[in-house]
Amino acid sequence: MSKKKHEHLPCFACDQIMPVGRLEKHHFPMPRRYGGNQTIWLCLGCHDYVDRITTDDWPDRFVDTAVNLGRESKLFLLKLWSMYMDEKNKNKSTEIVT
Repeated sequence: MSKKKHEHLPCFACDQIMPVGRLEKHHFPMPRRYGGNQTIWLCLGCHDYVDRITTDDWPDRFVDTAVNLGRESKLFLLKLWSMYMDEKNKNKSTEIVT
């Protein structure tokens, strides 16, 4: 998708329509650091939350809102978290906690 000087597009996360100068490309579903080349548009604030602000610093209301997501959104997040944890722990021992 090309950027035109006066074009306005929606942020993928918050749906706000804004000038492309206030949007950034976010590599999704695969991060650029892992070879991803597909991107979505995120506003600066949403991109900060995704890439530059740790979840420890997210507002509590974000967690409260996540509980009210639809089934497909919850499944998607659960799958991503599972994949993340698998990758993070693949070099650690595989002791199963019961």
